[in-house]
Amino acid sequence: MLEKLKASEMPPEEAKQHPTMELRREVIDWIKALRRYEAQRNAGDPGPVLARRLSNAEYDYTIRDLTGADIRPAREFPVDPANEAGFDNSGESLAMSPALLKKYLEAARGVAEHLVLKPQGFEFAPHPVVTETDRDRFCVKRIIDFYQRQPTNYANYFQAAWRFKYRARCISRKPRWPKRRGGENQSKIPRDCLVHFGANTKSGRADCCLADNVARVASAARGPAGYRARGLCADV
Repeated sequence: MLEKLKASEMPPEEAKQHPTMELRREVIDWIKALRRYEAQRNAGDPGPVLARRLSNAEYDYTIRDLTGADIRPAREFPVDPANEAGFDNSGESLAMSPALLKKYLEAARGVAEHLVLKPQGFEFAPHPVVTETDRDRFCVKRIIDFYQRQPTNYANYFQAAWRFKYRARCISRKPRWPKRRGGENQSKIPRDCLVHFGANTKSGRADCCLADNVARVASAARGPAGYRARGLCADV
């Protein structure tokens, strides 16, 4: 209204009566005074703040922070609407409908199904824990995660076990050293020891020493089960 009065666009030209410049100025002064009064009366007041719910992403992140498990209960929720400015986290757009409230209740029940009671408290599993099989799965996964966090080098263990197993063959017996073509020794590992780990003794060359072979076998098999499955070092 103030802008229209200042530009003399109000009232329109086809109107029967037009205010004089004095009356128009009085109305403009009154509007300005009213604006100043309202601004001073509501100084520091941001106005009404609408109560809003959490967005779908905020709800998922909150559940993850509280439980420690990435459950994502809002994956079944409808997509968050956006306001006129394109924001999807405003109070005008994040309303609560009866259908959405029902989904919130179902999501809360789903989160409760992940609860695992322990002798000294509780914990939330990444999967629902409702039956005994689910509890066994949770316990087995914790055991597997514990061993996966350990920096275990299978090569060192199998090397020590092999040396202990064949200590009499590699130490007590007189070793037969593999020869070069010129006749001199190439490796200090006995021939009998090299045979067990695939050294090329027929051609007169030791392709790899004991530790290298054990490391190669360990990297290929990844554990005792892999050794047995491939027939490598089975008697260890």
